[in-house]
Amino acid sequence: MATYCSMCSDLNSKLQSLRLSHLSHTALEQFKKVELENLQDGFGGYDLLITNFDFDSMWFHSLKVVPLETDNYQVTYQAGKYTHQINIQTAYRDGRYWINAIIGVR
Repeated sequence: MATYCSMCSDLNSKLQSLRLSHLSHTALEQFKKVELENLQDGFGGYDLLITNFDFDSMWFHSLKVVPLETDNYQVTYQAGKYTHQINIQTAYRDGRYWINAIIGVR
């Protein structure tokens, strides 16, 4: 989340690099599909990993990660009166863990 909060001039390229480093091929395809759907609706900049268009550093204190079961985690954060929830499934491949699916997004 520190990269989101930094709001540096090359934020998009840094986020793309993070996605390539931590998302499996399956999750990358899922991310691209949702990104394209939002672009077609006229909304640019939607990020599936935060279920939002940006991440405000004021929300960071509310960020919670709760293990649900093996390789499945619930991530929530409070943005004003709204609670964003993302379920993350991980997979162990090539000696490391990858985000393999982003599900249950609201």
